[in-house]
Amino acid sequence: MRPRPSVGWATHARISGRRCLRNAAIGAPGNGLLNLLELSDTERQKIVANPSIRVALETLAGEFSYVGRIPEPVFKANIEAILRAIPDGSETFVILHKEFFGQDDRPETRAKAAIQFNRCMRDVAEGFPGVTCLSMADFVESRADIHPDNHFHRLVYYRVFEHINGTAP
Repeated sequence: MRPRPSVGWATHARISGRRCLRNAAIGAPGNGLLNLLELSDTERQKIVANPSIRVALETLAGEFSYVGRIPEPVFKANIEAILRAIPDGSETFVILHKEFFGQDDRPETRAKAAIQFNRCMRDVAEGFPGVTCLSMADFVESRADIHPDNHFHRLVYYRVFEHINGTAP
């Protein structure tokens, strides 16, 4: 029997395009997020109406095990391997996590895990001249640009696009 792959920090970037899947990857007991990998099929069906997302969640639950965050050196080594695989001369942009919860950046709303993740990404990116780290918060013009559920208004994503498009050769 082959070992089941593990879901952790390294796979976060791969599946973060869909909110439910991202939560499945980082939803560990005690961190305040729902761990979709531990729900029964019936419970998943109640939460996820989209059949395509439900199938993806069932695949994750059936073929992966949550092991928590991988150690920082392993995470950095994985990111370095990915960045080394990008052809020389390519411009690469890393979108960093928002470092606070909600709409207001205050000491009590700081997201320690996001801050740590961003620090690791910046540390690795320093060694690669074609890599630029971007903070979504740098593209926020008003409080209304941040939704209460931690997502951004679509204009913020457009500003990021304009920045990247204007930076590209």
